[in-house]
Amino acid sequence: LIYDMIRYKTPTKYFIYITKTRQMEKIVGILDIVILSLGIKNRGVINEDILQNSKDLQGVGTGRLLDILAELTEKKLIVLNADKTFQVTEKARRILWDPGMSLQTKILMVLHVQSQSFDKITRYLVDYTPNKVSESLEILRKNHFVVMSAIHDPKTEQLVQTFEILVEGVQELEKRCRGV
Repeated sequence: LIYDMIRYKTPTKYFIYITKTRQMEKIVGILDIVILSLGIKNRGVINEDILQNSKDLQGVGTGRLLDILAELTEKKLIVLNADKTFQVTEKARRILWDPGMSLQTKILMVLHVQSQSFDKITRYLVDYTPNKVSESLEILRKNHFVVMSAIHDPKTEQLVQTFEILVEGVQELEKRCRGV
């Protein structure tokens, strides 16, 4: 499949628009990635306990969470099971967890949505060890596709390594997604 990617900025967050043959197929934001990655880690099932215990969803209100689940259902990225849990669909798995996509491309996609810490990147890319993610980030950094900066985290009072995609990284991601 050949995908084109377009970046669209709203006042509060970035989205990736991934189109297939010029028709809109997927729209993904960072909270979508968080919820879908939780489901992928739990053998494709998303339930209330998983959502409540997630570090990444702390501070997201119940109403907002229900809105996100409804949006994911409308986009056909999750389906409601008879036992009131949600199942991650194959369409959702192809966004970021496709085994045919390289780890570097997956990292660029995550960073294209929003700058992330190393820990969050490894949490979203559930099929890879932290060492593999670290190696790929280093290659991307050496190729000037991403930049790493240390940011003070007010919650933990520590410095956190945060990665951000550069213009060259966006261009590389677009090339990779077009198959060039």
